[in-house]
Amino acid sequence: MPKIKKKYAVTFYYHTCVTVEVKANNEEEALENAEFEVGKKKYDAQIVHNVQCDAAPDVEEIEE
Repeated sequence: MPKIKKKYAVTFYYHTCVTVEVKANNEEEALENAEFEVGKKKYDAQIVHNVQCDAAPDVEEIEE
């Protein structure tokens, strides 16, 4: 008789980084400008390219 397989939900955690260049009068303004700039589509590829998987995924048995 075949063994019935259990069902699991596996959650992977990732982090990434992106560097943007902005002009500003001070660090606070630079951060504000960068937060606006990083939301532009032109940075999407850099964000995805730099994705790294964290070390400890969660595994949880779930019922069907």
